[in-house]
Amino acid sequence: MATVPEIVRKVNGTIRKYGLLSPEDLAKTLFDAVLKVSMPYGHIRGMSYENLAVVDANQSPWYLVGSMVHESGHQELHTGINRIFYQYYTYFPPDKYELEADIYGLVYAVRWYTELDEPVGNLYDFARLLGFSLEAASRVIEYCTKGNRLW
Repeated sequence: MATVPEIVRKVNGTIRKYGLLSPEDLAKTLFDAVLKVSMPYGHIRGMSYENLAVVDANQSPWYLVGSMVHESGHQELHTGINRIFYQYYTYFPPDKYELEADIYGLVYAVRWYTELDEPVGNLYDFARLLGFSLEAASRVIEYCTKGNRLW
């Protein structure tokens, strides 16, 4: 599993390479296409495969932002990994990839909203607002309480 310091370095490398883009522009930069569609059943918020990202157009604007940076995290951290294959055809749990993508998305979103002078406030509340796991927020908080910075 990628560590929080590795993920923070990856986020910062992405920002150095492309600039601090809006979450949607970041996804459009990293993928050949980003499709907003009505997803079935309401429990799939987004997915990516190779150079295509698909996100549920029916989710709240905050969740849509979260989905964009989460899928961007998969693209930056897990390019070429077929999560569905792992989930259904092996005993390898895909949850670690989801946590890593949430951490990537959370760190990127903190950077983006801080740049906009939007208050992030409590990181747990911010993670919830964007649809990220509280485990991702806990890992980022633990990293920062050790004197580390996100940029």
